[in-house]
Amino acid sequence: MMFQATIDDARDLLVMGNATQQIIIMLGDYRKADKVAARIRSLITDTSISVTPWTKIGDTYTTVVLVQRVYGWIYIIIALLGAFIISNIMMMVVMERRKEIGILKSMGFTRREILTMFLFEGMALGFVEAWPEWPWDRVWWRFFHVHGLDLTAYMSRMSIPLDNVIYTTLSAASVAYSIVLGTVLSAFVSIAPARQAARMNVVDAIKSV
Repeated sequence: MMFQATIDDARDLLVMGNATQQIIIMLGDYRKADKVAARIRSLITDTSISVTPWTKIGDTYTTVVLVQRVYGWIYIIIALLGAFIISNIMMMVVMERRKEIGILKSMGFTRREILTMFLFEGMALGFVEAWPEWPWDRVWWRFFHVHGLDLTAYMSRMSIPLDNVIYTTLSAASVAYSIVLGTVLSAFVSIAPARQAARMNVVDAIKSV
């Protein structure tokens, strides 16, 4: 059952007068909610007052964790798509540089050295692709960091104490995660093209056009 009442009627119904039933403290970093709640709880001597972080109220915290995991997998899938593009580029590079590979092998380069060379080239491409400071990425990040993403029309239907405007942030941890993930995935998908280059026959590679 659901009913609506004005604030004055609710106060009269609960016999509260001008008292306050709940105080919501908004933090700059929502991850510190448990620590801040414990700190406030230690400073309050009145045992009738309950201090509860948002992580322990309802299903909001569970929903946020679930959404974070889903976005994490989406991020990995997008990174994999970019890595496969690098794999195709590396395949084309190997095919176009067959004569160069043959010459390198005739000069004494071993299979391991050829394999390592193309693996590092694939890793370099992944590193450049994952770097988030390219001009077009920085423009979008700066725009949403200043103006934010307005979700008022959507959030107005929800009774969650969250800001209706979401502002993007760029942390050192997210930059490091992006770079490491892009570099590692690119190195992984570059193994097949690098192995193909390392296994090429010297004579056939030199004769290729």
